[in-house]
Amino acid sequence: MKKISIGVILIALSSQLYPQEYNPFPKSNAIYHTAGDNCFNDSIWSFKYAIYGDTIINSLTYSKVYEMYDTTLLHPKSNYFAAVRENDSKQVFVLFPWFDEFILYDFNLEVGDTIWYELGGGLCYNNMFFEPITHYKVVDEIDTILLENGEYRKSWSLLGGIEKSTWVEGIGSIYWYGLFDPLISYIYLCGDDYQFACFKQNDTVLYLNNPFCENCFCNFTSSGVTTGIPPTNILTVFPNPTKGVISVRINSNYSSNYKLSITYNTGLKIIEKNIRANQEIELDLGNYARGLYLVQVFDENGKLLETQKVVVE
Repeated sequence: MKKISIGVILIALSSQLYPQEYNPFPKSNAIYHTAGDNCFNDSIWSFKYAIYGDTIINSLTYSKVYEMYDTTLLHPKSNYFAAVRENDSKQVFVLFPWFDEFILYDFNLEVGDTIWYELGGGLCYNNMFFEPITHYKVVDEIDTILLENGEYRKSWSLLGGIEKSTWVEGIGSIYWYGLFDPLISYIYLCGDDYQFACFKQNDTVLYLNNPFCENCFCNFTSSGVTTGIPPTNILTVFPNPTKGVISVRINSNYSSNYKLSITYNTGLKIIEKNIRANQEIELDLGNYARGLYLVQVFDENGKLLETQKVVVE
């Protein structure tokens, strides 16, 4: 009788554990949704990103990532946020307008492998703050996951950052912040909590874990819940991007007194001042570092009304 070694059997069995056909990272028609809330003011937050279309940067082809204006794939008012690309080695790179390119995912990693990041950040009040900070994640386990369409995908569990996170082949992180979760390196103690809610590709929901409803997106218009969606056009900021000086105007007929706050992407608040309704003021950011700034307006009770992002070149 022909003998077959145990090692050969184990190799044969292990080859059946994971799907054999690689699922590449999406190049277009993909939506990532993260939902969150605040335990202090009952606000509900929503991060929505769409991968749609391509662009050439430094002779390389990238897919464009937009911050979605609403729940449609690409509303005319959606803002360009970043660019991503995957190479032939199953590594996904991200390029933000204000940082150099760096690796976001590596789908070749094995148990015990480490991936390093040169950019870190945290979430607070429906905003992501970035800063140059070195941190890493280590692969703890490799398994499979069943998606909403009945398909199995290879998954990675990683340790590092705030907690254990999970990546899925062809999707990315399905933990906390979702698409850009590998960059989360610390938590702001502002009462926020987040959960990756949904991933859709070509209008098909592949992952769904929404804490507020059974759909990819929820409708809170009749629930009485504060959604964190600001009144339209209450805040005007221009020019954007800017070399330093910006003009800020509050467009409102509902109240006379507001508070204006400008925060660097590290979370450092650099300007805070009172501003009246329909008042236009000039602020000079030229003495601060280049990068992304958050311009926020609050009502007289401290409720956040609107946030706009400004890039200082």
